[in-house]
Amino acid sequence: MFRPNTRKTHDGLRLAAHFTGLVAMCTVLSPSCGGQTEPDGLGVETQPLENGTPLPRGKYPSSLIFVGSNGIVCTGTAVADTVVVTAAHCISNTGTKTIDVNGQTIELPVFTGGTVEAFKRGQTFRISTDERVTPSAASAAQQFKQFTIQNAVIHYSWEAQIKKAGALTVRELSLGGAADLAVLTTKESLRKAFKELRFAKIDTATVHPLTTVTFVGYGCNASGTDAQGRIVFESSNTFTAEYGTSFVLTKDQTTDVLSNFYQGDLSAVASSLQKGNHLMAGSGFSLPGLCPGDSGGPVFREDSDSLIGVNSGTEYAPAANTSGSLLNRVTRLDTPEVRSFLRRQAQ
Repeated sequence: MFRPNTRKTHDGLRLAAHFTGLVAMCTVLSPSCGGQTEPDGLGVETQPLENGTPLPRGKYPSSLIFVGSNGIVCTGTAVADTVVVTAAHCISNTGTKTIDVNGQTIELPVFTGGTVEAFKRGQTFRISTDERVTPSAASAAQQFKQFTIQNAVIHYSWEAQIKKAGALTVRELSLGGAADLAVLTTKESLRKAFKELRFAKIDTATVHPLTTVTFVGYGCNASGTDAQGRIVFESSNTFTAEYGTSFVLTKDQTTDVLSNFYQGDLSAVASSLQKGNHLMAGSGFSLPGLCPGDSGGPVFREDSDSLIGVNSGTEYAPAANTSGSLLNRVTRLDTPEVRSFLRRQAQ
């Protein structure tokens, strides 16, 4: 789930990373978000991801991994016997658009509104609470259990922004303040299927800057660049739950990190990334960084089971001659519109 070392990458990769928003959970090579495993032979210069700790059995027992019939892999949090909280971009309809960056065509994943067919009412999907899973292997039947979608609801701010502006990237949606948040309701009981599962407490108390937070997710395990200098993520067929502790950044700290990349007035960018339904948490060095597959995973207050956010995406701001700085973007649960949404959908 954690920060790729970008020391060997070049400016083309960094520029591409900016324009994609390096939306954690969205690869440049695929229009789909989540942890879909990329095939071998991409010509990827892989480097190990850093700063994750494998999740011991019984630690954060509300976390889970789910796989849709469309192959998407995301992390979620059980908050009630039939209720999973995750990210909107895990279950939202997608498309693509292309932009030109210094003569290079880059394809971006965009979201077009509405729930993707694989997560509509009556569709089936698979869930596992094991700490290490292999969705495509023969052992998947033992690791995963099948569930039926009773309901799938995406936060209205996400849908409203797409309706107003058209297809948008996760970063564009986040800058506009949309909550990257969704609630899945199953017909079957989660506790009957997973005896060790526990439910996280939805914590809507105010999250202040410098608050310690813990990320949990089933993320990828390597990253690098393809032949065109685009950043790609490479996973094995096995997904391992990991966790790591960070802290919520102040607006000044966010601006300081972004200043390594952006030019001009950064206050509006920093304010947009922190306003409304989002907060930014530190990464890099010894701090965790999100990666494809961590989408929708829980962000806990300190080392507790109090759910204060959902993994949404990342902001790259690489500094010259460094391994790069990475900010984690989190959909926060303490805003009025998110609180009211969760009261209706998740309790």
